[in-house]
Amino acid sequence: MALTKVKSGMRTLATDEVTATEIAAGAVDTAEIATDAVTANEIAAGAVAASEIAATFDISSKTVTLPAASVTAHVTSFDDVPMRRDIATLALHTAISDNKAAYNLSNAFIDQFEDDTGLDTETTCNRSDAEYMAAVIPGPANDSSTMLLIHSDTSNGSTTFVDSSAASPTHVVDAVLDNTQHSTSQKKFGASGIYIDGVGSEGIRFPAHANWGFGTGDFTIDCWFYPIASQSQHAAVWGTT
Repeated sequence: MALTKVKSGMRTLATDEVTATEIAAGAVDTAEIATDAVTANEIAAGAVAASEIAATFDISSKTVTLPAASVTAHVTSFDDVPMRRDIATLALHTAISDNKAAYNLSNAFIDQFEDDTGLDTETTCNRSDAEYMAAVIPGPANDSSTMLLIHSDTSNGSTTFVDSSAASPTHVVDAVLDNTQHSTSQKKFGASGIYIDGVGSEGIRFPAHANWGFGTGDFTIDCWFYPIASQSQHAAVWGTT
């Protein structure tokens, strides 16, 4: 609106002093503005174009009102997708700098960011054994259910085999067959292992006893073994190396 002389504050235009011609020409002077509110019927119809209507400022409520015609004339529609992608990418860069979980995902749709815990700045992740079950759960190696326990922890070539189980009574070897002996060449732990070369009927024999009477019950034989050779019919079981 092309008003060139308007005092600040609320004023009204006297209906008999302001004409449409004066409004169009910007010829309304200060003396023609009186108190009270300006009503729509005080402005001559058709004398003020929509493009000449300025914004309305309300200082008390801190608002600015733009007429629809003015907004339409000066605002051009645009695609905000690139802007939203830039915002998402910026958030990802921020996540990277703060060592967050998101990384290098600028082409993906991001819903929200949450902090991960327990991550270091290195390329590996430190884990606490307290949070995971060990592959082997240690237990007592010698208890009341152990009927025979032979330690091979002696000198190379020894043929002495001692039962150190918790069974009662302990068992004494009846016979050491063929070339069965202790060997320091191969062992899992300790000083030696029991060596059986596969020639003849090798092994260790114990006298008959009620402890061997498993019947149809369950039993286990626990040991580590290291095959140094295998026949072809057993290759699928033991492997070839």
